[in-house]
Amino acid sequence: MMCTADLRTRQEEIQKDRIYDFLAGLDEVFDPVRSDLLRMKSVPGIEECFTIVRREAQRQVTMFGTKNTGEGTFMAMISKSTASSNFHTLRAVEEAEKDKLRCSHCNGSRHTRDTCFEIHGYPEWFLEKRKQGKARSNKHPGQAKLANTVEIPSSVAAVATGQRDHIKPGEILFLANTADSLLTLENIGMMFSTFTVQDTGWIIDSGATDHMTYNKSLFQYMENIGMMFSTFTVQDIGWIIDSGATDHMTYNKSLFQYMTSPSKKKVLTANGESTPVIGAGSIALTPNLSLHNCLLVPALSNHLLSVSQITEELDCIVFMFPTFCLLQDIRTQAIIGRGTKRKGLYYVDDVASGHVHQVQSRNVHDYKNIWLWHHQLGHASFGYLQKLFPSLFNDISDPSSSLKCNVCILAKSHRTSYPLSLNKSTKPFELIHSDVWGPAPITTQSGIRWFITFVDDCTRVTWLYTMRHKSDVRNIFPIFYHMVCTQFSLLMKVIRSDNGGEYLNSELLKFFQDNGILHETTCLSTPQQNGVAERKNMHILETTRALLIGAHIPQHYWVEAMTYAVYLMNRMPSQVFSFRTPLQTLTQHVQIPSFLYLEPRVFGCVAYVHLQKSQRTKLDPCAVHYVFLGFNPHQKGYRCYHPSTHHMYVSMDVTFSETKYFFGLDQSTSSPQGEQLQQDAYNWIDLP
Repeated sequence: MMCTADLRTRQEEIQKDRIYDFLAGLDEVFDPVRSDLLRMKSVPGIEECFTIVRREAQRQVTMFGTKNTGEGTFMAMISKSTASSNFHTLRAVEEAEKDKLRCSHCNGSRHTRDTCFEIHGYPEWFLEKRKQGKARSNKHPGQAKLANTVEIPSSVAAVATGQRDHIKPGEILFLANTADSLLTLENIGMMFSTFTVQDTGWIIDSGATDHMTYNKSLFQYMENIGMMFSTFTVQDIGWIIDSGATDHMTYNKSLFQYMTSPSKKKVLTANGESTPVIGAGSIALTPNLSLHNCLLVPALSNHLLSVSQITEELDCIVFMFPTFCLLQDIRTQAIIGRGTKRKGLYYVDDVASGHVHQVQSRNVHDYKNIWLWHHQLGHASFGYLQKLFPSLFNDISDPSSSLKCNVCILAKSHRTSYPLSLNKSTKPFELIHSDVWGPAPITTQSGIRWFITFVDDCTRVTWLYTMRHKSDVRNIFPIFYHMVCTQFSLLMKVIRSDNGGEYLNSELLKFFQDNGILHETTCLSTPQQNGVAERKNMHILETTRALLIGAHIPQHYWVEAMTYAVYLMNRMPSQVFSFRTPLQTLTQHVQIPSFLYLEPRVFGCVAYVHLQKSQRTKLDPCAVHYVFLGFNPHQKGYRCYHPSTHHMYVSMDVTFSETKYFFGLDQSTSSPQGEQLQQDAYNWIDLP
């Protein structure tokens, strides 16, 4: 009885013999591919070997006309393969060869003297075809030609179609609701999808199944086709290679690895109508290739792969053949993708990363971690994250240009900053920068509309106090002063602020004099002299806007967002201090009490708070669906809020779902509280 191990070993030997027989039978033009396969530590299977050789054969066919490639080369490959898809490629080669033939007897094209019908006689099928053509011409004179011939530059035509120097489109379907004129690439024999025409002319669209136009006056004759083509819908789960699409687009939300706010609100279809875009993000087209900035358009019925985008991202060119299309890397000339024509449309079969994309590509896991940290740290800049986590950016040379966050653009856009001052204190609390912000048009339930910040010049540690009224500064500053004296055993020497009346009232000035504090103020209309506090407020507001917009949180949670932003700033490494945190810098100068630290979480994400046994019955759920709103400054726990019950819960027993927002995209128009969540509503969060 044969054991299983022996049978498996014998099968592997048979498989290897088949691979060696297949490689040994290849033509000499495949010597480089054969050598690469044999040099591998583990030779791939017979199917993978055939696929690799087939791609090389298709690449050589694509470059047909060069010295190192010919019909015999591809025939050597076809003769050893039973794949039916190679028939179409061979047919394309044969047609290209026929275009080069010229008869010396009748001066006709696509044949020679040996096969000329005028010498050897006309076959029956040719005479019957000629009669049918004459009958159609008599019935509709001039139907075989358009009034205007679409001219293509000779340099392009010579490469794309061999000896042809112009093209003559055939029959055209008339659709009254179509806003642009469309030419399908397969019908006009054009290979370059990047060929440009004028906006008022014909658009070369690989996503169109037929020639179409809106202008009835262009027709020389018309027939009633008895079918409304504009209502025809193609249902297919594949990706259509579309040269008429400006962006990658899909209707399936579940395909997205990660989603952000879209850069476009609407897209225009060929009939001139606009359809809304509700999201954008990244989609994994293949295990090694992701489509970035893909738009979510629910009104679509197909997935569209934009030719203009994919050629720029992969640094490749697209060749369109009558039955298939190819993507070729510009630098290496390697075929990196292919598609097949089905029902008049080119569908993606396979796309690999090109040379340029391989250099710039990043691991999918690292990419997800970058975006997760970006949200956990309150939309920190990618350049800053690169300093913190350099291993995640091994394949990203310039994060600022390759990684874009629409929320950061909306929240952090500002004018050019003023140059920084080189004067800096050497000891904590020698100089305190302060500024007041408000009033906010959204008043919280506790009546808060203002806040004041105190920034230590030496360590950049920030303290934020919320206020109901602007005049509360005179009560809050003494509280802050006594906290510094008690907790750090240090005295405050100088405070710098603007000329606001909240700092110049008699009560606060007397407190400064009694405690020997110098009060420095800025000149009139010169906020740059209080730049540290102004920039700190700007940083707080930028982070707050990013947290609110990114999580689609209602406006009245702005206090929680600002408090969480300051919490993160005090615990995030700073370039000014060689990537030490402000709190760590403070500990180098004075002994401070132990501060609370919890792992950062995505603000506004879904949080499941565990319920104690006394809070539920044995049949009730063990957790409640809450929204995460930061940390409690005087308790070690997460602050989670339940909007329907208006209950704030502080607990460590929390399970987070950081990929889901409590106020998600489906609630972008209204929340359970009834607030409007449009992005324009956050314009009030700005510097005074």
